[in-house]
Amino acid sequence: MNMLTEVSIKRPTVRQMMVIGYWIAMMSGGDDESDICGLCHILLNRAIEAIEHIARHNSPHPIYGSGGWQEICVECHPEQIDFDQAFTDVHAQIISAFCSILTGRASDPTFGATLFHKHWIEPEWAATARPTSSAFNLMFYRP
Repeated sequence: MNMLTEVSIKRPTVRQMMVIGYWIAMMSGGDDESDICGLCHILLNRAIEAIEHIARHNSPHPIYGSGGWQEICVECHPEQIDFDQAFTDVHAQIISAFCSILTGRASDPTFGATLFHKHWIEPEWAATARPTSSAFNLMFYRP
């Protein structure tokens, strides 16, 4: 199942793929495959949630907007990314994982999560969110 066509998500541009790669590298803080895979699914789940919200309410999602790739990376500010820095093996690993997920070759280890935090951080919202799974450094939640 190709997730892009299954839920009418537009293919990301090359620039958007770079933003996605840098966002996941920044959020994961390393090269752990379970963290990377979980964060890739977080982005896809956010896009799906935004598209489903629009279908139900005929208005953009309050956090993820229309589900565009820039909008779902809410913690990222592309203007702060140095696009001239070296593309590392971690970035390549991230792009590969993300492409596998978009083409349906990887199942969702977060079970539909759209929220996450590192194990050693206790955000206030986590007290009311439903935990779905954990990875090496991250906890995943649904609102």
